[in-house]
Amino acid sequence: IFFQLNVANNQLTESLPFSLTRLRTLAGISVSGSNMGGELPAFAGPQGALQLIFFNDNDFTGDLERMLSTIPTATFRGMTLRGTMVGGSIPSSIANFQQLQWFFVGNTYLTGTIPSQIGDLGSTLEVFDVSQ
Repeated sequence: IFFQLNVANNQLTESLPFSLTRLRTLAGISVSGSNMGGELPAFAGPQGALQLIFFNDNDFTGDLERMLSTIPTATFRGMTLRGTMVGGSIPSSIANFQQLQWFFVGNTYLTGTIPSQIGDLGSTLEVFDVSQ
């Protein structure tokens, strides 16, 4: 059984519990607009079921590439980190997410260039937003 956690638009001010993000049955997580903070979490890895992440409008910090390395590339479909304090760069490994449909990382602290490998995602990618 897979499940989704939705605690969006609350006044939660702590970081996500480590045990929650390590659940292999977690398919989606939404904490948008909840004033949460701390480091971006590490997820269950390639054995996990994670498909969707909604972390926008929170105080998360940390490195995007590190978090992406803990997300299953075979099932992951989209994320929004818009309006967070996430840094680092968009890694070329983004092309490994063959089911990726949307990727919203605008209004963050990301630096660098958009990797050319983004073109390898073919027809699945619908939105790639890095606007400020």
